[in-house]
Amino acid sequence: MSHAKGMRMTRERPKRGPRPLALVCALLTTGFLATGLSANGSPAPPAQVTPSEGQSMAAMPTGTLASPLVTDMTDSEQPGLTVEGEGVAGPSAGLSPPTLQAEILNVVDDLAASKQGLGYDLSSFYTEPLMYGASTLAGKGSPKTMCVGAVTEIMIRAINRWAEQNPDIDVYGQLPASKWQGGSLQSLRPWLFVWKLEKEIPSYKRAYGAGTHDALILFGMGQGVKFSDAAPGDFVNFSRNNGSGHAAVFLSYLKADFEETETFGPDVMGFKYFSAQGSGEAGLDYRYAYFDGYCPARRPAPTRRDCGVLKSDNAATFSMARLYAPSHWRTGDTRYFLEEVFEKGRSFEEINAERYAGEPKALGNRTIQQIIPYITQLVSEPAVNFSGETTD
Repeated sequence: MSHAKGMRMTRERPKRGPRPLALVCALLTTGFLATGLSANGSPAPPAQVTPSEGQSMAAMPTGTLASPLVTDMTDSEQPGLTVEGEGVAGPSAGLSPPTLQAEILNVVDDLAASKQGLGYDLSSFYTEPLMYGASTLAGKGSPKTMCVGAVTEIMIRAINRWAEQNPDIDVYGQLPASKWQGGSLQSLRPWLFVWKLEKEIPSYKRAYGAGTHDALILFGMGQGVKFSDAAPGDFVNFSRNNGSGHAAVFLSYLKADFEETETFGPDVMGFKYFSAQGSGEAGLDYRYAYFDGYCPARRPAPTRRDCGVLKSDNAATFSMARLYAPSHWRTGDTRYFLEEVFEKGRSFEEINAERYAGEPKALGNRTIQQIIPYITQLVSEPAVNFSGETTD
C-alpha cells in the first residue's frame, strides 16, 4: 500500500490465529474525529460527531488461558500493603505466541494517511486523546507528538483493535490504564519514555533503560528480537552518532540507495521506519535510516534520510521488540523480573530468553517493600535526547 507521502513496500501481512466473533465496542465518550481514525484506533465514521477535546539507548494458534490474568499493583496502591499471590497465564513453553504486527501495520497506514506532519513537541504525547477500555488517555499537546509518544499511540491503537475482535479476553483488566499513565517502575511510561531511574540497572551500568525492548519484556507483553530477525511491525529504539536517540516502528530492511528488501543479509545497511520526527515535515512520517558510515545522496521529499544510526548488539544502544497478542501476555509477574534486574543484576537478554518458558513466576504473599523497597514515583525526566532531528 502506498501513500502520497512516504511509501511502505508491499508485502504479505503477518498471519494471525483464528479470531473469535467481534463484539460491538462501547461508544467512545470523547466522540469521533473526522480524520479517518477514532480515538481507539479503529476507522472512524465519515461524519464528525461531537468532538472532544524525550543519548544513547537504544504464530502459533491462539491458545487457551490457564487462569484469569491479574496485573501487578496499580500506582494508586500504597507501598507496604500485602500483595496476594497473583494468577497469570501465557503461551506454553516452546510455542511462539501470535503477535500484533498486522494491527500495528494497519495503524501505521491509517496514521500516515490521516495524521501525518501535524508537528513535533517533546512535551506532547499523542495526536489526540486515546480511549483505552473505559478510560481516556490524555493527548497532552495534541495533535503534536514525539517519537515515544507516537510509538505508544500506535501500540495502544493496535491493542484496542485486537481487543474489539477478541471481547472474551479482558485486555484492560490485564493491563489497566494506570500502567500507561503511572510514574513508578511498575508502570510502562518510565520504561517506554526512558526516564531517569532512582537506581542503576546493573547490566546496563546506567540508571535508565532501553525503551520499548525493556518495557515489553518486563511487563510480559512481548519479547526482544535481533535485528537480523526483524519483521514489519516490530519496534526499534536506537542511538545516533550525535548522541541523540529515537523510537520507531520497523517497516523493512534497506540496501544502498533506499532499496528496500524483506531479507536480512550482508548488503543490508539500514532500515525504513515510521515515527514522529522534528525535522522535515515535523510530526508523523516515514524515514530511511542508515547505520553510521554510510549515507545515500539526498533525494527530493517525501524521501527523507536518518543517517548516523549506531549499529550494536547491545540493547542499551540498539534494540528491537515484538508485541504479542494480549491472549498471551504475562503481566502478573512483572515485579519478579524487576527484582531479577535490579537486585540480582540479570540482563534483559537473560530474562528475554526465559520470559515465556515454563510456569509463571510465583510471588507469594510479599509486600512491595520486601520485593523492591525503592519503588517510588519517579520524576518525569527523560534520560535520552529525543530531539526528533534527522538528516532530512
